[in-house]
Amino acid sequence: MNMSKIIPKINDCVTPLEDAILPNEMSKATLSVPGLISKYSSDKVPILKKIPVLPYMLGCLYEIRKSYRIINNNPSNVKTEYNENIIKELEVFAKKNGMSEIGYTKVTPEVVFKDKFVQYDSAIVLTMEMNPEIIKTAPSKKSMKEVFRTYYQLCRFANKASQFLQKYGYGVHPGPALGGDTNYGLLARNAGLGEVGKHGLLITKIEGSSLRIGSVFTSMELRYNTENKYAWIRNFCNSCNKCVKACPSGAIYKETETDELGRKKHIDIARCAVPFANEYGCTVCVKSCTFFSNDFDKIKKGYMKKHS
Repeated sequence: MNMSKIIPKINDCVTPLEDAILPNEMSKATLSVPGLISKYSSDKVPILKKIPVLPYMLGCLYEIRKSYRIINNNPSNVKTEYNENIIKELEVFAKKNGMSEIGYTKVTPEVVFKDKFVQYDSAIVLTMEMNPEIIKTAPSKKSMKEVFRTYYQLCRFANKASQFLQKYGYGVHPGPALGGDTNYGLLARNAGLGEVGKHGLLITKIEGSSLRIGSVFTSMELRYNTENKYAWIRNFCNSCNKCVKACPSGAIYKETETDELGRKKHIDIARCAVPFANEYGCTVCVKSCTFFSNDFDKIKKGYMKKHS
């Protein structure tokens, strides 16, 4: 079963607005998790081997299709003015639905995937923690199930949050955690939620590296998070390299590479995809990360003391 062929695509379901945010020459190609599993699995029917995640994967596909229906139901004259009370209500709603953190940023073309677009330039970025005790068992059926459970819950909430804002007259574009339209690591970093580590994953104070990301793009003119409190993590990663040593396929570059356009390349996707597709989603880079198993503030204090 080629999962990449049955994942709905925004271009086939939604007409971009005249001022939609389009990708530029710095944008990267879309990475599809189900597509990677299908392409690189050694099993002829890989999805059947991973029955524990099948309900969540099918649930994600349902929510992705639903998100495009939500976009097409936007009012013709959308509101744009910022409303602090609505945002506060949304933040409470997010916490009740298991979201860990919420941040805000402006969408720029380079974070939009090459074959996608985003209807509005205001992004609400959501993170959700994966259960650390389960992730410790990676690679395993249990850890893969937890990864896809988190994807599914984020997909569901992106739609719920979008409908919440739509009810007040705002235009929305749900950004599902699986099959999204933007580079979520960069989007979350721009929203001040954390920093992208050497393994290419977001690292935050609350969840460390054990998280997944979703978003909602809206016509509301948000108040953005602009302070980057996590830039020091980039230098810390250069002296750590635990994920580099732990990666079963040697996919993480010890020295982060830069392509001809100046874009950072953290991992070799083709190498990473093999254990990912055949070893229950791998996730070794998450559990081997220093920020997964240690106190964030202690790590920062030790780093700052050493480099003061």
